[in-house]
Amino acid sequence: MVRLQKLLAAAGLGSRRAIEQWIRAGRVTIGGRLAQLGDRAGPGDEVRLDGKKVELAPEAPAASREVLLYNKPLGELTTRRDPEGRPTVFDQLPPPRQGRWISVGRLDVNTSGLLLFTTDGELAHRLMHPSAEVEREYRVRVRGVPSREALAALERGVELEDGLARFERMVAERQSEADAASSHSWYRVVIKEGRNREVRRMWRAVGCEVSRLVRVRYGPLELPDDLRAGTWRRASALETAALAGTVLAASSSSPSTHRVQPPMQVLVSSDHTVTSSEALTSRVSAAVTHGLAWWADRITRVEVHLSDVSNHKRGKTGKRCVMEAHVGGLKPVAVHDEADVLGVAIDGSIRKLQHVLGHELGRLKATAGPGPTPRQLASVDELEQLERLSKKKS
Repeated sequence: MVRLQKLLAAAGLGSRRAIEQWIRAGRVTIGGRLAQLGDRAGPGDEVRLDGKKVELAPEAPAASREVLLYNKPLGELTTRRDPEGRPTVFDQLPPPRQGRWISVGRLDVNTSGLLLFTTDGELAHRLMHPSAEVEREYRVRVRGVPSREALAALERGVELEDGLARFERMVAERQSEADAASSHSWYRVVIKEGRNREVRRMWRAVGCEVSRLVRVRYGPLELPDDLRAGTWRRASALETAALAGTVLAASSSSPSTHRVQPPMQVLVSSDHTVTSSEALTSRVSAAVTHGLAWWADRITRVEVHLSDVSNHKRGKTGKRCVMEAHVGGLKPVAVHDEADVLGVAIDGSIRKLQHVLGHELGRLKATAGPGPTPRQLASVDELEQLERLSKKKS
């Protein structure tokens, strides 16, 4: 026997909080009597919601929790049934092993992209609740070229009918020739709440019209590149655990239990050929901290090594900067060694590390344009091999 609200949430009917409200409102009965808060029930009990019998199942353990990633096409409604008979996102979904699918948030009919579904009502509720501050990332195409004042207002915050709203991050994407010819601009934006048509209303507030909107990420889960519009795939065990971990971290971040994230360490070293100083170390640390700020909550430290390197193409000695970021078991390395000035080598390595972190961690890239070549981004083993080859040539 488990608490009634937990049992109904496990059946995919809603969150525990919502079900508690239903119980208070007298919408739930057990064995013909009105249910009360604190009542317990099991799969064999007759439980009804608004007079309709509920098919119960024991509370689903985390191992049996299901999550789907769905690439919503334009024209589909985020609703179970439409009186006008229009297509809905639920039409294409497979039957769950138990319970029913609950959409994690909504996408309006003119918005496409990643839509998550789960059989865990409590998980869905927590992922959608504003207090969890789960990031939603979108690709946005707007008509024309927004002014600097408009972009600054979006990052600062604009007043909407339901309160102030702002983008946590906003990055301009590189325009294609077709977009440039048709006077469209693409941006990637991040918000931490899911108010109705919020992204569109924010752009409208600064005088810009959204012509296309695609959600590409919800929390830690990204829209897979190979997931065609109108198709779905089940989340892996790791993806499901990451999604659950997102709300678990949010729920444990109250003032009494909040753990302060240790600051990202920047360790700078140099060969004897490079004059090391406290001023140089401070400049490098500041540049790395600023350039990798978007990933600072994931990176424990960044090791920076500065040296001279022979540039055979130019026939002279250049500067090399090697950066290695430590992100759990991931240790991406960026190398920039085609520079005459040490500052250029440092900035070049930061840009390359931004590219690989954006790819590996699913965050926004801080710079537009083509990514670095495989030679410029290497694993630790590849870097050591590169160093050995360079020594043999010299």
